[in-house]
Amino acid sequence: MRALTICLCLILFMSCKNQDSEKPVQPELSIAQKIAHAHGYEHWDKVEQIDFTFRVDRDQPGGFRSWQWRPKTNDITVMTASDTLSFNRADLDSISARYDRAFINDKFWLMIPFQLVWDEGITVSSPVKIISPVQKKQLNKITLLYSDDGGYTPGDAYDLFYNDE
Repeated sequence: MRALTICLCLILFMSCKNQDSEKPVQPELSIAQKIAHAHGYEHWDKVEQIDFTFRVDRDQPGGFRSWQWRPKTNDITVMTASDTLSFNRADLDSISARYDRAFINDKFWLMIPFQLVWDEGITVSSPVKIISPVQKKQLNKITLLYSDDGGYTPGDAYDLFYNDE
């Protein structure tokens, strides 16, 4: 009986396989996704409201546009030196459409790391090492190219510079 118990224990012990809990392999993030995540993209769903001001020297010296944006509802309020207007991006009239165009521009420059993953119809080039025109340091450069269809500025291209961090 003792030999039978030992054999059963041995069989039981040998049949117990140490299961490696394999984690699903995550696909490597694209450079656009890496840049967005480096700027907190994974927390975007927690954002309720963003207030920002964009300086506009082209329209008038010392001009500005201040924005209040609720991304979950797409409610926008714009304040300029002469106007205040609230609108929803899903319901534009001729006046709010003019401000929507300005909002898209100003939001683009504020949120450019996220625009890399939000925007459709874009091509992001492969990174190249280059001496940047402003800092005069070797940085990575990608070019963001918008398609010729849709949007307020079809066919636009932007060079973006970033370091390895």
